[in-house]
Amino acid sequence: MNISGRKIFVTWVVTMVSVTAIGGMIISGAPSKERARRIDQQRISDLQSISSAIDQIYTNQKDTKKLPNTLDELRQRSDVFVSSIIDPETNTPYTYRITGANSYQLCATFKTDGVDQAELSKSEGMYPKNGTDFWNHSVGEKCYSFTISK
Repeated sequence: MNISGRKIFVTWVVTMVSVTAIGGMIISGAPSKERARRIDQQRISDLQSISSAIDQIYTNQKDTKKLPNTLDELRQRSDVFVSSIIDPETNTPYTYRITGANSYQLCATFKTDGVDQAELSKSEGMYPKNGTDFWNHSVGEKCYSFTISK
């Protein structure tokens, strides 16, 4: 193969690799977008774990039904499992507010719009609550409201 033939071949290979890489990013999304989506899924999983633990604590109390005062109090308990009370990206605690004797809010700040519910329900430990769209969110802070049946 002469020098000009080799140049054409190398140029063709570089072009094909570039087109394939760009096409892959277009189809699957940029790596940073995928990372943000996965972190948001982790946030949802954490909030679900927290909600489940709070529900369990409240319903297991026989006489005085009481919500935990803080997420740290919840994390220190040995009778329930909480995956994390800390945002995986910012390392700050999720927001927890008691709004009534048997109601509360959990809040997180999301980087992406929504969560694919079909994919979410397939993930281990994730379940829909109060309808299939309950865990949907937009970019920014989203607070989820919960009421535990007495």
